[in-house]
Amino acid sequence: MVQKVRSHHCSKLERKYSKIRLFNLQQVEVDKLYVEVYLLERVTSRFRAEIEDLLNGVDPLRYFDRLGLGARQSDKRAQGLEIARRLDKLMVLGKPGAGKSTFLQHLAVACCRGEFLPGHIPVLIALRDVDASQFDLLRLIHQALRLPEQQQTEQILKQGWVLILLDGLDEVSSQFRKSVRNQIVKFVEDYDQNHIILTCRTQTTEYNLPTPFEYVEVADFSPEQVRIFVENWFTASFTDPKQGTALKEQFLEKLESNRQIADLAVTPILLSLTCSVFSDLQDLPKQRSALYRDGLNLLLKQWDEDREITREVGNGIYRQLTLEQKEKLLSELAFRKFQQLENFVLFEQQEIEGYIAEHLQISSTDSSPVLKAIETQHGLLIERAQRIWSFSHLTFQEYFTACHYLQSRDLPALATHVIEPPWREVFLLATEMLQPTDRLVQLMKQQIDRALVESAKLQEFLTWVEQKSTSVQAPYKPAAIRAFYFAIVLAHGFDIERTLSDALALALDRDRNRDYTLALALDRNLTQECALFARERSHTYALALGYSLNHPRNRSLDIKLAQTLVRTLNKPELDRNLQMLGNQLPHISEDNWENFQQWWQINGQAWIKQLRAVIIDYCNIGHDWQFSNEQHQLLRHYYDANKLLVDCLNNSCTVNNEVRMEIEETLLLPIAEIEKLGSCA
Repeated sequence: MVQKVRSHHCSKLERKYSKIRLFNLQQVEVDKLYVEVYLLERVTSRFRAEIEDLLNGVDPLRYFDRLGLGARQSDKRAQGLEIARRLDKLMVLGKPGAGKSTFLQHLAVACCRGEFLPGHIPVLIALRDVDASQFDLLRLIHQALRLPEQQQTEQILKQGWVLILLDGLDEVSSQFRKSVRNQIVKFVEDYDQNHIILTCRTQTTEYNLPTPFEYVEVADFSPEQVRIFVENWFTASFTDPKQGTALKEQFLEKLESNRQIADLAVTPILLSLTCSVFSDLQDLPKQRSALYRDGLNLLLKQWDEDREITREVGNGIYRQLTLEQKEKLLSELAFRKFQQLENFVLFEQQEIEGYIAEHLQISSTDSSPVLKAIETQHGLLIERAQRIWSFSHLTFQEYFTACHYLQSRDLPALATHVIEPPWREVFLLATEMLQPTDRLVQLMKQQIDRALVESAKLQEFLTWVEQKSTSVQAPYKPAAIRAFYFAIVLAHGFDIERTLSDALALALDRDRNRDYTLALALDRNLTQECALFARERSHTYALALGYSLNHPRNRSLDIKLAQTLVRTLNKPELDRNLQMLGNQLPHISEDNWENFQQWWQINGQAWIKQLRAVIIDYCNIGHDWQFSNEQHQLLRHYYDANKLLVDCLNNSCTVNNEVRMEIEETLLLPIAEIEKLGSCA
């Protein structure tokens, strides 16, 4: 009887669940799109942790999945299929669009095909389609199997031949949740031999199920899963395999170069949306804010509307909020936290409930259900550990923070954060969305210029940068040359090619970032030598130095290259001085390294001093600025803020040309020079 029921039931089930619908309304086979989910065997919200422990050793800007704490705390990932085989009573938790429903569909189809629990009869019930007031799990299973007598269904259940898949426990109407939960518990007691797997967005007391149920959580996609999903999506979406393959390669290349979108698109729903947008545009959106807006609309409204779900989550206060009011609440929460530079990502529960209560003008008691509703219904706020919350992705928090300032029109307050590294994406998004952008970029420039005003030494450094840049002839804009000299000093001679590329890009000379002149190449080389000589004073380094000076093939520390450039530029005095310095070094071989070490101990520091003096006299470069750690960090933030400003100018098409030129002409100038130019204007 089991085999007979399985035969006719599986053919019907496969017809119903073997396909899923994409955003473009196209239907594809579930197995052509499905990517094996990974489950975290420890549910994130069960952890007890302190904020300081969670942030210890984590750079939120680089890691925070663009918040990856869930993976960091519970990095024991296992294949969903293996866990489902091993645990016969399972509750699968996950954010909206994490792939819970597709996972159940995959299990049902795999069971029908004998790939999972062969011989069992899969019954998949979407709880949103069930009248919860009449909920009777035995009756629902009996109706699905279409047997003449309910006793026959009970007999199959008593023998343990049914795989029961219940999707969306959180979608049950609030007034019936407790009774539905109790019926499931009673059913499991009566028919405990069967496999039963439920899905739910979040764990709450209303959904808690007793032993033997085990709780697991759907993990975000790994990079390899993203790649497989993308391949499957484009293969399934295009009848022409060559077209699908070509677009897939283009998409992955674009995704790799756009970290913010890549970090966001780690769930099936958001990755599928991104694939769909790329398929329509043949590119990722030039304005990332448009994609974020689509993703938020999907999570806040469209995802439930498309499936005709009306949720009764939270209290009446939350259910009465309009979409605009929800967005304003989230913008307020994002803004309030982002102002806290030491910890701009993690909320204590009492803290975030206080912000909600203050914004909505409700009591603290009423704010708790609002918080839980945002987590359950939209997945935009999640509990990282017990009573510690954050936005599900830093990208969403950055977007909502930008929205807060644009809605309030408080651009001067936003501009005060331009030097702070965590605010970079907020400014890029704000300049994308703000029309026109002139006022904001002008305020940013004023704040950047003020950052070094109080330091006479740093103003002296900017004065040298300006004087040095005007002393060379090069086919670049003046700001690009200033950026070059600023960068090679700031970089201390290391990673100089990347620094040079960034410097020239900073001043809008992107197409020339490798084609620098001999004069710039000489200064780059000499600066690198001085920085290395000054920083590395060990005997081992001295030997390597001497070896490189006597072996032209070794270009890691290359005064010989400097000499070649000097001769090409026709600087005979500098050439003679460099030759004299080179001749002072004793010849090196493997047999006399010890003699060179002794010579270096006695003469090394004086030799370095002579080299620096020669370079300063003839090239006005190689100064030992002796910046403190605080000064060096401030210079780095100042430089990065200038680069951010230029990125914002490139990011916006609504900046007035006069404003653009004024900003570009005064980049990286000392404040006295900026004021002089301003008075002349």
